[in-house]
Amino acid sequence: MNNFKERAFLVCRTPAGRLVAGQVVTGTRTSVPFPTQCPAGANPIAVAHTHPPDNTILPSQADLEETAARGLDQVCVIWQGMARCFQALP
Repeated sequence: MNNFKERAFLVCRTPAGRLVAGQVVTGTRTSVPFPTQCPAGANPIAVAHTHPPDNTILPSQADLEETAARGLDQVCVIWQGMARCFQALP
Protein backbone atom coordinates (compact mmCIF):
# COMPACT_ATOMS: atom_id res chain seq x y z
CA MET A 1 0.00 0.00 0.00
CA ASN A 2 2.96 2.34 0.52
CA ASN A 3 3.57 2.37 -3.24
CA PHE A 4 -0.03 3.47 -3.99
CA LYS A 5 -0.23 6.58 -6.19
CA GLU A 6 -3.40 8.54 -6.82
CA ARG A 7 -4.51 8.86 -10.44
CA ALA A 8 -6.98 11.31 -11.95
CA PHE A 9 -8.68 12.03 -15.27
CA LEU A 10 -11.39 14.25 -16.66
CA VAL A 11 -14.70 12.68 -17.61
CA CYS A 12 -15.42 14.19 -21.01
CA ARG A 13 -18.43 14.30 -23.35
CA THR A 14 -17.97 14.09 -27.10
CA PRO A 15 -20.18 16.09 -29.50
CA ALA A 16 -22.11 12.83 -30.09
CA GLY A 17 -22.85 12.62 -26.34
CA ARG A 18 -20.48 9.73 -25.59
CA LEU A 19 -18.55 9.81 -22.30
CA VAL A 20 -14.80 9.29 -22.59
CA ALA A 21 -11.83 9.60 -20.24
CA GLY A 22 -9.27 12.32 -20.65
CA GLN A 23 -5.55 11.88 -20.17
CA VAL A 24 -4.69 10.10 -16.89
CA VAL A 25 -2.29 11.90 -14.55
CA THR A 26 -0.44 10.27 -11.65
CA GLY A 27 0.40 11.88 -8.34
CA THR A 28 1.61 10.75 -4.94
CA ARG A 29 -0.04 8.62 -2.30
CA THR A 30 -1.91 11.65 -0.93
CA SER A 31 -2.47 13.99 -3.88
CA VAL A 32 -2.67 14.19 -7.64
CA PRO A 33 -2.41 17.16 -10.03
CA PHE A 34 -5.74 18.26 -11.48
CA PRO A 35 -6.06 16.76 -14.98
CA THR A 36 -6.51 19.25 -17.81
CA GLN A 37 -6.96 17.38 -21.10
CA CYS A 38 -9.93 15.85 -22.84
CA PRO A 39 -9.71 14.17 -26.24
CA ALA A 40 -10.01 16.59 -29.16
CA GLY A 41 -13.55 17.95 -29.53
CA ALA A 42 -14.72 16.64 -26.13
CA ASN A 43 -15.64 18.84 -23.17
CA PRO A 44 -15.00 18.10 -19.48
CA ILE A 45 -18.06 17.41 -17.31
CA ALA A 46 -16.44 15.95 -14.16
CA VAL A 47 -13.13 14.95 -12.62
CA ALA A 48 -12.45 11.44 -11.33
CA HIS A 49 -9.62 10.29 -9.11
CA THR A 50 -8.59 7.37 -6.96
CA HIS A 51 -8.19 7.24 -3.18
CA PRO A 52 -5.87 4.81 -1.33
CA PRO A 53 -7.50 1.69 0.17
CA ASP A 54 -7.06 2.98 3.72
CA ASN A 55 -8.81 6.29 2.92
CA THR A 56 -12.53 6.76 2.17
CA ILE A 57 -14.78 7.17 -0.86
CA LEU A 58 -15.69 10.68 0.32
CA PRO A 59 -13.99 13.59 -1.47
CA SER A 60 -11.91 15.99 0.56
CA GLN A 61 -12.87 19.64 0.96
CA ALA A 62 -9.95 20.48 -1.34
CA ASP A 63 -11.31 18.04 -3.98
CA LEU A 64 -14.70 19.78 -3.91
CA GLU A 65 -13.27 23.30 -3.97
CA GLU A 66 -10.74 22.64 -6.75
CA THR A 67 -13.39 20.96 -8.89
CA ALA A 68 -15.73 23.94 -8.50
CA ALA A 69 -12.89 26.40 -9.16
CA ARG A 70 -12.27 24.63 -12.48
CA GLY A 71 -15.92 25.13 -13.46
CA LEU A 72 -16.96 21.50 -13.07
CA ASP A 73 -20.03 20.34 -11.16
CA GLN A 74 -18.98 16.82 -10.19
CA VAL A 75 -16.02 15.11 -8.54
CA CYS A 76 -15.99 11.32 -8.69
CA VAL A 77 -13.93 9.22 -6.31
CA ILE A 78 -12.80 5.69 -7.13
CA TRP A 79 -12.07 3.65 -4.00
CA GLN A 80 -11.82 -0.08 -3.35
CA GLY A 81 -13.47 -0.97 -6.67
CA MET A 82 -16.35 1.49 -6.25
CA ALA A 83 -16.96 4.85 -7.87
CA ARG A 84 -19.22 7.59 -6.56
CA CYS A 85 -19.76 11.15 -7.77
CA PHE A 86 -20.41 14.18 -5.59
CA GLN A 87 -21.64 17.72 -6.26
CA ALA A 88 -18.78 20.23 -6.18
CA LEU A 89 -19.10 23.24 -3.94
CA PRO A 90 -20.65 26.41 -5.39
